[in-house]
Amino acid sequence: MWHVTADSVEHFPFAGGRILPELQSSDGTLWAQSTEGVRQLWRLVRGEWLAVRPLGRLGQPRSMIVSEVVEAPDRSVWIATRGLGVLRWQNGHVQQLDQSRGLSNDYIHSLFIGADGVVWMTTDTGLERLRPTSFAALDGRAGRQH
Repeated sequence: MWHVTADSVEHFPFAGGRILPELQSSDGTLWAQSTEGVRQLWRLVRGEWLAVRPLGRLGQPRSMIVSEVVEAPDRSVWIATRGLGVLRWQNGHVQQLDQSRGLSNDYIHSLFIGADGVVWMTTDTGLERLRPTSFAALDGRAGRQH
């Protein structure tokens, strides 16, 4: 992978074969997908390739095919996959949203995230909307929030 700016040209070799860039996030991280062997999403951080690996049911890393990678206003990175639902990367942690957690389908084709944080996804079965919500604990005294 070559990174060219107005001031420099840098080469970041990738040992896993071909790699396709997906996104450069606001913190400078390059997100790219390997296309040979076990398909994975990778992050280039300070010159080092690091795999993004959601864990399967037995705690083993899973192969994934990525449809799209986008950055949300809160700087989290959302990853649309074909078969694993959608992944959310924030502060070094991956959260997975799939059919077992409420999606109608695990094949996500595209993502759009509005300025209000609402995530729109197209799937094999239609359009999905995920709205950010917060929880409020109420006590018994006139429904006051804690």
